[in-house]
Amino acid sequence: MPLMSKYDQAEMTRYIIINAEGMSDEKDIDAILTDFDAALTDIEAHKSDKGVSYQQICLEIKGVAPQLGLSLGAHIIGDPNDPWTLFCPAFWDKAITISKFQGQIYALLKRILDIVAKNNATFGCLYENSNTQFGEALLTHLALRDKRFVPHFTDFLWHWDLDHQVTILDARSKILEVYGTCDETARLED
Repeated sequence: MPLMSKYDQAEMTRYIIINAEGMSDEKDIDAILTDFDAALTDIEAHKSDKGVSYQQICLEIKGVAPQLGLSLGAHIIGDPNDPWTLFCPAFWDKAITISKFQGQIYALLKRILDIVAKNNATFGCLYENSNTQFGEALLTHLALRDKRFVPHFTDFLWHWDLDHQVTILDARSKILEVYGTCDETARLED
């Protein structure tokens, strides 16, 4: 399904919307991951648009109710602007359990990191809203869900604006609490 975008002038936010009919089989999951990659291309193309301070990818899947991803902050289910619900945690929870999609998921996370790093070098930090840096909600959720994603979260720490962080350092502490000292968390302890 083609991506849709909308601009909320009051919020200065550009939303890239992925609508999916379901996520019941691998074909659905593959299509959503492909659309997510296209959404990242769209964000790259519009990262310097005038009047846009924030960009979010909204994943809407028919039959999947909004839910809060693993986080540490106060978020309201149903808040149409909360990036901690818009990435559709239920989808990612399912996708990471299917081995054939691991490479594709890792490539998407690398792509997000590249976008964040390039944006920081050119325009400054990229945000989803005034409290959430681009990729923060998804990466925090994945790192708290499965320690395989902790190194990806750690890579982002080098590019996120820690002077403007709201939950990143708390997430770091929570990840260390959940997994303790292990290979995946070694760089977080520095």
